[in-house]
Amino acid sequence: MQIRLKSIIPILLLAIILFSCSDDDNRPKGLYDEGVFIVNEGQFGQANGTLSFYNRATETVTSNIFQAAPLNFAGAVFQSLHFANDKAYMVMNAGNKIEIANAFNFESIKTISNEELINPRFVIANNGKLYVSVWGSFDENFSLVDSYVLEIDEATGIVLREFDTDEGTEELLLVGNKLLAANYNFGGSNTVSVIDLVTGSVNHVSVNAGPTSFAVDANDNIWVLCSGTNEANSAALVRLNKNSFELEKTISLPESTGQDLAISSDKSNLFFMADGKVYRLSINANNAPENSFIENEDLAVAYALGVDPSTGKI
Repeated sequence: MQIRLKSIIPILLLAIILFSCSDDDNRPKGLYDEGVFIVNEGQFGQANGTLSFYNRATETVTSNIFQAAPLNFAGAVFQSLHFANDKAYMVMNAGNKIEIANAFNFESIKTISNEELINPRFVIANNGKLYVSVWGSFDENFSLVDSYVLEIDEATGIVLREFDTDEGTEELLLVGNKLLAANYNFGGSNTVSVIDLVTGSVNHVSVNAGPTSFAVDANDNIWVLCSGTNEANSAALVRLNKNSFELEKTISLPESTGQDLAISSDKSNLFFMADGKVYRLSINANNAPENSFIENEDLAVAYALGVDPSTGKI
């Protein structure tokens, strides 16, 4: 489940997440060369998550471009999308599986599912391996008890290694041979796990409460959005050193900060949401902006945030 609330009550029925074709080597081509992908989670418990595509040139949207089976849906709940090596990797959170498709036409290639994929969140494909953040199971009090990152052989679907993280692991970021994992847990965790993929060692960097997402700026420094908790004014943007991953800067944010962090096309400005508004922050700033970039009256129900790297549009 992708829940943008400070609880795990599944009352949200539909959500949209923006992804865009970027100008790197992993961008989709063919039918989906120029446009924006929209991940629709689907209704809770209905397994009807879908993937849509917005064509910039024609200004049209094509719905349900991927189906796990003919005349079907992608799955439940469609959590995230990742592109690599001409493939699309789609994480189905409630379905406990990863769907892999051809990024040129979105025809299904294979499905990866095993007993350790319990509430998966995000995936990165690299050198024939998949790295997947996994929430794991909830206990009787609806608390997460054992979250981790899996290393899976893409060809066989076999789990090669499991890396222990703090609870509620969300987005992943690959930096050389290090894999960073943001540990969220609805604000209950406050670390970024740094996984050495050569040695298998795991270290934890302490940040503000509820880290969820990453952005890499024009100087290759790493920014982490921490959405904070309900109990304290702890939301922040933190910057990690690009080499040591040590904490370099902390910028306090409004307590109502969301979970999505985006960056401008030139990687000089960060974007985040709070109070239904969108804020813009220079990577050289030392304080949060006083005024919003987009007011809440210009939006409907703001739930997710993305920047098209080709056009710079939010």
